[in-house]
Amino acid sequence: MPYSAASPALSPQSDALYWCPGTSQPAFGGSALKAAIAQIRSSAQVIRDDRDGRIGLGLGGSLSVQRGADAWPLHASLPPLYPEWLGDRGFTEAHGLRFPYVGGAMANGIATTRMVAELAKSGCLGFFGAAGLSKSRVEAAITELQRDLDPGGLPWGVNLIHSPAEPAHEEAIAELLIARGVRCVEASAYMALTPAIVRYAAAGLRRDPSGAIVRRHRVLAKVSREEVARRFLEPMPKALLSALLARGQLSAQEVELAA
Repeated sequence: MPYSAASPALSPQSDALYWCPGTSQPAFGGSALKAAIAQIRSSAQVIRDDRDGRIGLGLGGSLSVQRGADAWPLHASLPPLYPEWLGDRGFTEAHGLRFPYVGGAMANGIATTRMVAELAKSGCLGFFGAAGLSKSRVEAAITELQRDLDPGGLPWGVNLIHSPAEPAHEEAIAELLIARGVRCVEASAYMALTPAIVRYAAAGLRRDPSGAIVRRHRVLAKVSREEVARRFLEPMPKALLSALLARGQLSAQEVELAA
């Protein structure tokens, strides 16, 4: 690996650099190397043992251009790697997460409220597996999650699954999610948008004092085909919005902003 650009001392123009261990001894092979690799939040220096050519790691210590009695030739410098740095920073900021990690909603409550709560407390986003459950069971889960997580402002969500054989149930769950203030859903099994998912996505749309559009609800869609992803990224269908407006399930402002 190349020298880290973050440290001027490790520029490619340097003829030779050496790692001086200080109080920390280098790790070569076996359990010592395994333990050193596990310290991902520490800088590590990749060094070589001139006697047998082994490659090892040095933690801590210092770098020098002088070869002292207790110094090792430096091959590369590995900066710390924080799990919080992985993934997209905008995603973690949007959902109030520490880690850009999502625990998906396994159906029939396999993704339990406890699993969702533990993910939230770890700084991740989890979705309760509402698919296949009755409305009363989903409502009980919402009550539990709101009681346990909302006081701490922790992130969580509930699954909304497309139910072509039971459209009334799908719409009832969407209405429940809106009424109970569930701010995030995982939409799954959708091949096309339905009134239920469009209503959830558009409900609560407004403008802030600066004129920017503010969303009350966030939708994370499970997609396996490009054309399905496109439907979730395009503006919401005008025909569905007009129908929801006519039913009184969306306001004129919400329909305008959804478009």
